[in-house]
Amino acid sequence: MLDELIVLLSTDWFLPCWTEIGIEIAESKKLCIQKGCREVTDRMLRGAENEFFSDFSEARMRGTESDFLALLQRCEAQQELFVTYKEWATLSDQDIRAAWSCSYLNLKITSGVAENSPPLDPMVRAKVAATWGAYDVKHDAFLDVSLRSGTDWDRHVQIIWCGPKTLPGQLHSVLQYRELRAFWEHLRVSLTPQQLHQLVTWYREMHKIISHKDRPDLIPSYME
Repeated sequence: MLDELIVLLSTDWFLPCWTEIGIEIAESKKLCIQKGCREVTDRMLRGAENEFFSDFSEARMRGTESDFLALLQRCEAQQELFVTYKEWATLSDQDIRAAWSCSYLNLKITSGVAENSPPLDPMVRAKVAATWGAYDVKHDAFLDVSLRSGTDWDRHVQIIWCGPKTLPGQLHSVLQYRELRAFWEHLRVSLTPQQLHQLVTWYREMHKIISHKDRPDLIPSYME
């Protein structure tokens, strides 16, 4: 997800929102990084019409990461961005899918699961229903902000990043991944190991019902 972070930091609409992804930094450094991320984005695309037609080779991705790290050094921002950089650089598509799937199932618990769903301890169900709302990230949290921006660069990003909803959607996915992990840490304190295991088992069974096959890849590793 490092490509997505670089493009996100290049935009005007997200500039006032960097704290939402854990970046606390001086304004002068923000502007330095923003400008540099636009240059890295242009090199990343290498003249491609949009992201879909860009180079996804390991060599290109390593080069982009090297460019970004050099930018942080040039802007003297390695310390302020290190945690965010590592988080986005190590996030995989599987991590995002698993977070989305378990978040969706938490919503099912909150709204009331179907009668034919697997059994779940009423105490566990009540705890999830009472807690999940504080961690659920609304899908349109940043979409309206991005769509309202009319700057030349932000319009350019909408074109090269396959539409106006793509980047806000990717941001939502990362934020939901973070919130699901925080939600699970909260449950570790308030539920017993046996109850946590039962909830994971319920996730697994629901995934099997929905997908018609076992989907161990949809259980985040920190839940094991």
